[in-house]
Amino acid sequence: MTVRHILMALFVLLSVVGSALCGAQSLDEMRAAAEKITSIKGDFIQEKQMPILARPLIARGYFAYQRPASLRWEYQSPLQSVLLLHDGGVHRYLQSDKGWVEDSASNLKSMEFILQEISKWLNGRFEDNPMFKASIDADKKIVMTPKDKGMDQFIRRIELVMADKPGVIKTVTIFENSDSFTRFTFVDPRINASIPPTEFQKVQ
Repeated sequence: MTVRHILMALFVLLSVVGSALCGAQSLDEMRAAAEKITSIKGDFIQEKQMPILARPLIARGYFAYQRPASLRWEYQSPLQSVLLLHDGGVHRYLQSDKGWVEDSASNLKSMEFILQEISKWLNGRFEDNPMFKASIDADKKIVMTPKDKGMDQFIRRIELVMADKPGVIKTVTIFENSDSFTRFTFVDPRINASIPPTEFQKVQ
């Protein structure tokens, strides 16, 4: 999982957390509903589409989030890796022949900026986010577009589609350009469920 993939994972997670429970008609309603969220966890399916691919790349995994800023984002197949954010610390682990090995890459410090944004997204304050402008279309699809032109070099927009069940996100699609995208489909997300602290502290 590269830093770019970590950024994508965090964008997706924050989108889901900031929109869960909402069934909102407006960003104001979304903000009020998001204040009720203390945790969220569930499984996801990631689908990568690019013109050079004969068929999409599929990955599966698990995520968990606990206020104020604890995160586990885990890829389980086809390759295994885990990102842990807890108490301001950022750790990434890769599965190898020797078991789980921590990645000590210095570029993980770029996560500090994203962590600063978590509280804003959790409170539904999408319009306060310096990176994205948020809107809700007629189909209640939430569309987020970069404010900074530099950002659209790797993310053109993010679309969140609500499931039939009120307050649950069905998919988050990150459009990198006009013909490439990454879609996350969420399977049975659980809101305000109990999550043991060790999920954010230990790789296993």
